[in-house]
Amino acid sequence: MAKISLIKSPEDLERERAEKEKARAAEIQASIEERHRKIQALHAKQVRNKIIIFSIAGALTVILIIFGTYNTFFKQGLSMNDVNMAISQARYTDVYPDAGLDNYVRDNCESLFNKYMQLDIKKGGKNIQNITVDKDSCYITKVTKISPTLATVVFGVDISTTEKDSLVTDPVIIEQLKRSGFGVDPNKIYKVNQTTIIEQPTTEESSETEEVNETEETTTEETTEKEVVTATVDINNAVTVVSGSEGADTASETEETEEYIPITDVEYSISQTGEHEHYYMTANGQIMKEGRTVTERYYFSLPVQIVYGYDADGKTPITAGYAPASAMNLYSLVDTNQTDFENIQTNDLFAFNDDYKLDVDTTNKMQIKVNNTLKALYDGLDTSQDFLNYRAFNSYNSNYVGINEFKAFSQPNGMGYNCWVSYTIVTSQGFNYTLETYLKVEQNGGTWVIKGIY
Repeated sequence: MAKISLIKSPEDLERERAEKEKARAAEIQASIEERHRKIQALHAKQVRNKIIIFSIAGALTVILIIFGTYNTFFKQGLSMNDVNMAISQARYTDVYPDAGLDNYVRDNCESLFNKYMQLDIKKGGKNIQNITVDKDSCYITKVTKISPTLATVVFGVDISTTEKDSLVTDPVIIEQLKRSGFGVDPNKIYKVNQTTIIEQPTTEESSETEEVNETEETTTEETTEKEVVTATVDINNAVTVVSGSEGADTASETEETEEYIPITDVEYSISQTGEHEHYYMTANGQIMKEGRTVTERYYFSLPVQIVYGYDADGKTPITAGYAPASAMNLYSLVDTNQTDFENIQTNDLFAFNDDYKLDVDTTNKMQIKVNNTLKALYDGLDTSQDFLNYRAFNSYNSNYVGINEFKAFSQPNGMGYNCWVSYTIVTSQGFNYTLETYLKVEQNGGTWVIKGIY
């Protein structure tokens, strides 16, 4: 029976070892080849990136050279007029120029009103004879700056409408006017009391009337020069004549009887409303009432812009001016302005921090110095050593009374002042005025000086 050996022979072991080394050598070679391929790929990518970068840089360089050469040698540069225009526009980049805005609005308010406002004949406008825009009453109430070249201007102006004259047909008014002597014949003498008018022809008038009746063909028309008689008549009182006609007959009467000069123009007072109505008589004897004039103030908003114009060549700029940027509208908003001044809110720039209040002793010393300096200022004395201000002090010829309250701080407020004082003066007209003033008080050696006042 054959024997089976489980132990490998040296030849087998050598063969297995050789196979394992061969396999490991193959793996190492494959790894080296893979690494070499990766290195080659990375190198190729780097080369490609460099080519792209240098290509872009070269293209940009060429473009810049071409653009610079064109701007330097071929492109037409700015003319001096264009440069001046740019400088002129740059001056208005931060501030809207409103120095002449008031005159612009005042001079053009009437034209703007006539452009946007028309009478409505169907709703009351048919009785209007004249419309007047009072330019002298025009003033700006607010300017809201939108941009360096645009602002909304709010202004008010008085608009007056005058009604047409109307024929008086009310018999009560006509009777009242006649009782006051309105429209009587200047060649007659009238006995007048408060209620009746009695006609008394003169002798001369009677003889002249007879002559006229004898022959109408030979009648000579005589013209008498008259002045318009102006009078003020109260509804319950007799007329007061201001001026009369020339050549009228005069007569001396008793206290209850007096001569009345004809009145053709009168102001008739209406005591119920306090108004006056003007009556006059036409050449044909009709009594007319003059139309009333009603004045009302209107407020408008108008966007105004700064515009630049050019000369005929289209290049040379001329002086800038104002122009409407949109339509003019009635200003219908009510501004929330403070009208109750019992409580005034102090702005943060004027407010002080109470944590920086000076001690009582220092405050009292400063108050004594400020009090003496203020008294000297109002008395007109020399304060050049105590009040260091380059502007003269206007006392309005007032008398200084004294300080009511004084506060001093080690740190100034937002306006740069470190003291607040309330003091009273009496003006030359006898008014007591309490001033609340901010001061800048600094120590100078052993004393205090005022270096600023607000």
